[in-house]
Amino acid sequence: MTGYMIWSTFVANRVSRISKSTSGQSWSHVHSDDNPADLASRGVSAAELSASSLWWHGPDWLQRAPEYWPTLHHELPDTQLKQRVQCHTTATTLLDDVSERFSDYGRALRVIAYILRFATKRISTPSTVRLTNDELLSAEFALIRTCQRRE
Repeated sequence: MTGYMIWSTFVANRVSRISKSTSGQSWSHVHSDDNPADLASRGVSAAELSASSLWWHGPDWLQRAPEYWPTLHHELPDTQLKQRVQCHTTATTLLDDVSERFSDYGRALRVIAYILRFATKRISTPSTVRLTNDELLSAEFALIRTCQRRE
């Protein structure tokens, strides 16, 4: 793949954000052997890290004037995420509709409770046609969540 790199989502997002806020001319490549941050990712022991000049002072060339730094400049690559993420959303208006259709709170609550009973596929037998207190409480929470989400 020419012209772009495949990075993890986190790295691609960070590089994109940094490149938008800086000019590409200010970027230079630091080889992994000269990068102190790479020491930690290589599993260097604490004793090796505490004795490492690279860890405490950076690469040797960084102590010199910028004109003596390595001149290997890279164009910023186009970024491509490793995984494409698709997000599908739906807007449900059933509870919104019910909460606005009834001016009587108790009636709206009972309708929502029956809707929730049907949605959870709890088959009613003649002895359980009446709503339980738990069903009414669940309907009240659903109505509150719907109102909060809408507002």
